[in-house]
Amino acid sequence: MALTDFERLFIADTANALWQQDWLLNVYFQGSTVGANLRRMVLGKPPLIPLTNPSDEAITGRLRADSRSIGQNARNVREAASMVGMAASSVGSMKDILQEMKDLADAVDAGTISASVAQTQYDPLYAKLQSIVDTTEYNGIPLLNGSTWPTDRIDAQGRVYIQGLPQDGFFIAFQRLDDTSVLDWATINADLSDPTARANAITALSSAITGTETLADIYTRREENLTGHASQLQAQSDLLAQAAEARRVTPTLSIEEVFLRLLLRSTGTLVDLAG
Repeated sequence: MALTDFERLFIADTANALWQQDWLLNVYFQGSTVGANLRRMVLGKPPLIPLTNPSDEAITGRLRADSRSIGQNARNVREAASMVGMAASSVGSMKDILQEMKDLADAVDAGTISASVAQTQYDPLYAKLQSIVDTTEYNGIPLLNGSTWPTDRIDAQGRVYIQGLPQDGFFIAFQRLDDTSVLDWATINADLSDPTARANAITALSSAITGTETLADIYTRREENLTGHASQLQAQSDLLAQAAEARRVTPTLSIEEVFLRLLLRSTGTLVDLAG
């Protein structure tokens, strides 16, 4: 069967590429150690010459280990920042809900809305507050509901330990919001048709709004500080990794692999690095 022009061209190009590779291997590297190693790499015959010098690994081992350790610390601190950021977001949402509840109570006091209509909106907001406290978790760690503390990752005081240094760490602490430390839950769960209960609820809501706003600001600043700390640790890890590379006695790539890459770049990819 006659070959098409495309098939003849493919065969010619293939033969030409193989000829160039064979010519380079034989003329430039014939009889040399580099040539022998390169032939084994091209033909895929093990064992290949190691590309990493064992003495380099020994010299740079401590630097590389420190780089990996500090890099892990950076990841730990970034996770701590995310944890605090989640708490800040939840507390900020609670503050907004408390403000809505107070606005409703104030409207009833001013006579611009009936107590019965306001109550139908007030009660779901109260339930939403409770839901935020109960469901704010980070990777299974409850951040706001102190009734579930302690666990294996958060202690009875709401503290989570963060491994932020190779041989040391620190605690980040969370404020429980299921008790009366910030919110007077019983007082804000008011019957708005009762003037006394409504007045007490307005006072308690005002206090809770201030408390949650302050707490959200604290968490936000803490998140920023932790994010900055994580960036500094990552920079240290990167510098140590660069120092390890700078102290290597020999290049990471062998002469054979460097030449093979150049060869494949110029003659095509008939042979890959794996043979």
